[in-house]
Amino acid sequence: GLRHNHRLVALANLANAYGKLGDTGRKRDLLDRALVIKEQEYGREHPEVARNGRQREGDTRTEDRHYRT
Repeated sequence: GLRHNHRLVALANLANAYGKLGDTGRKRDLLDRALVIKEQEYGREHPEVARNGRQREGDTRTEDRHYRT
């Protein structure tokens, strides 16, 4: 419900802040927590969950490559 939506927004904002600071591990952890909440709220097969899962994987792979070089 609405409470979960507020939590998701807060987790995403915090994850983005950690990502900008270069802490991709912490960002990944927070995005994983948000994804678990979405899976519980919508179900694993919901398009919103699938989209965010793919987005999270692409974001962290890109950042990992950036910070490794």
